[in-house]
Amino acid sequence: MLPLNLVPCCRECNTAKLNLIRENGAPLYLHLYLDRLSDVDPFLVADVTVQSGVPEIEYRVEPTPAVPAHVASRLKTHFTKLDLAKYYQRRAIEEAGIQVQYVAEELADGASPSDLQDDLRRQAGYVAAIRGVNHWRSAALVGFANSHQFTSGACTGWLPQ
Repeated sequence: MLPLNLVPCCRECNTAKLNLIRENGAPLYLHLYLDRLSDVDPFLVADVTVQSGVPEIEYRVEPTPAVPAHVASRLKTHFTKLDLAKYYQRRAIEEAGIQVQYVAEELADGASPSDLQDDLRRQAGYVAAIRGVNHWRSAALVGFANSHQFTSGACTGWLPQ
C-alpha cells in the first residue's frame, strides 16, 4: 500500500478513487495529513437559485489566494474526480426543505428577508464552528442566505399545500 493512497474518505469515494492517486506524475487527491487547508478560509461555495418555486443548489470549489497553487490544484481535482458537487447536492436537498419551511414561517410572522439572511448566516456559523467552514451544510446555509429569491420566500413549489 502507498502512503499517499491512505486518504480518509467514505466508501463511495474510496471506490471511485481506487488506486489511481497520480496523473501525469502529480497527486490527484488531497491528503488530509499532508495538505494543510485553512479552517477559516472558505473554498466550498453553494450557489442557490430558485426556478419555478424550487430551490436549486450548485456546489463549486473556489480556493482563496492563500491556498498554495499545488494544493488548490489537488483540491479542484479531488472535488471533480470524486463528483463531490453531486454528493453535496444530494445532502443539501433535505436541508433546503427544512430551510424553505423555516423561511415561510418566519416571513408569515413578519420577519424581513434581511432578518432571514442574518439568521441563516448565524446558523452557518454554528455549523462551521463544529464541522468547518467548508462543510457542505455550512456552504449551503451561506448560499441560502446569499439568495434573495430564497430569503424572499420564492420557494412556493416546496411548501406543503
